[in-house]
Amino acid sequence: MRICRSCLFVAAAGVMSIGSSLKADWLVNTYKDHNGGQVFTLAQADAIVADPLNKIGSGHYLTFNSEEQANYGIYPNGDKPPGLVAVDTDFFVVTGSGYLNVGSEGDYKFALLDDDAGRVRLDGNPIILETTNHAAFYPQEVRYSPLMHLTQGLHPIDMLYYEVTGGAGGEVFFVNPSNNAPIALVGDSAHGGLEVTQNTAPEPGSIAFVALGSILALRRRRAL
Repeated sequence: MRICRSCLFVAAAGVMSIGSSLKADWLVNTYKDHNGGQVFTLAQADAIVADPLNKIGSGHYLTFNSEEQANYGIYPNGDKPPGLVAVDTDFFVVTGSGYLNVGSEGDYKFALLDDDAGRVRLDGNPIILETTNHAAFYPQEVRYSPLMHLTQGLHPIDMLYYEVTGGAGGEVFFVNPSNNAPIALVGDSAHGGLEVTQNTAPEPGSIAFVALGSILALRRRRAL
């Protein structure tokens, strides 16, 4: 979890907004069928996630770089799925969700590398869908989104992958649209990955300054 210490100033129609926000990044959850059931398909994975009794762990992470074993995939130092303790745990599902904070409108391309299969959705729409079980080998197993034109602001994003047997992991990252070269994990804003946040509500500091700006604007109108 990070604390954003930068302040945002917006001056318009006599209103100033200032605030700093707590950024929670990706919300990551891990699920296993509490009845001991297995998972081989996305439909089975969705069914496991739909039952709250199957959640075994939850946490907030800067990026979605999940790995059941060390340095699996192309980005090192991934996070072990919350709630998993044993090595080579099989038949589990990991989800990640948040809001992608697009600072500048433009074109972006996403990539998914996972084991065994998974899905990435943006604004509620699937942009990457992988239904074939496979290992997370780069580059042959990477799946790419189409080129996405994103407007400035917050965009809901979520990811799911499931593990059958063997190694397990999932990474969501940006790539160069011209050659598919990896740029940064989604959420790694320091390296071009854009910020992911859980916070969509106006911040208390912003509300206070907006209210103050409105009062001052009203007083100016009355003085005219």
